[in-house]
Amino acid sequence: MDTAIFTAKNPWRSGVIPQPPGIRRSLLDPVLASLENPAVDVVLGARATGKTTLLLHVIREAVVTGLALPEDI
Repeated sequence: MDTAIFTAKNPWRSGVIPQPPGIRRSLLDPVLASLENPAVDVVLGARATGKTTLLLHVIREAVVTGLALPEDI
């Protein structure tokens, strides 16, 4: 994988915390709680319903609170 592309797509790996747009949704807390479970969560929804924004909020909270993110991909 190209390192420049990886870094551009994963800014939190270089210490930059992404600022997600929008309002913090109530669905964020259950998703954050499920991060400790090794099961896979699937985020489904119609176009333009906030799936990417929700995941940006999850990433931001994981980085800010120090939740473990995998080092190797």
